[in-house]
Amino acid sequence: FDRLRITEQLRYGGVLEAVRVARSGFPVRLSHVDFYSRYRSLANPFSTVTAMLPFSIPAVHVNNNIPSYGPEKHVHHDNHSAPGMTLREMCELLLTSLWDVNSEGTGSIKRSNRLSRIEELATWTGKLNIGRESVQLGLSKVFLRKSAHDILESRRSRRLVAAARRLQSHFRCHRARSRYVR
Repeated sequence: FDRLRITEQLRYGGVLEAVRVARSGFPVRLSHVDFYSRYRSLANPFSTVTAMLPFSIPAVHVNNNIPSYGPEKHVHHDNHSAPGMTLREMCELLLTSLWDVNSEGTGSIKRSNRLSRIEELATWTGKLNIGRESVQLGLSKVFLRKSAHDILESRRSRRLVAAARRLQSHFRCHRARSRYVR
């Protein structure tokens, strides 16, 4: 075995970079598309930053396991989002919304709706915050430390359970009203 040749092959194949990233403590790696589509629902709904984010990435841009769209690929948006934003910029805005979840949202809410919105915001955030140093945004991937990934997954799980509970509540209400009308 030629040590120099093996090192060149490992470097070319990206193995050395993957080992370096894993050793620096970022074991979870998601493409920009996967990260955005998985955690978009966790964005603070009362934040002004969230209003700029599209709800989903158009199907035109989601191809079969093609490596993530680098900075040169732009995503088309609906009327509410900023046009021409790259996937990386969308992930940056999403991370900003996730980090600044407590800084906005409850100041301008009317007193009558304030308590329910605060409770709803608590469902979004949970008790733990994600440190800025625990997430790194690369050119084609988002790197997460284990603790940040666990926090995001628990938030996502709570959010899905809350959404399912709300849907079940509305369905049961509709069913009860239709039975009552008969």
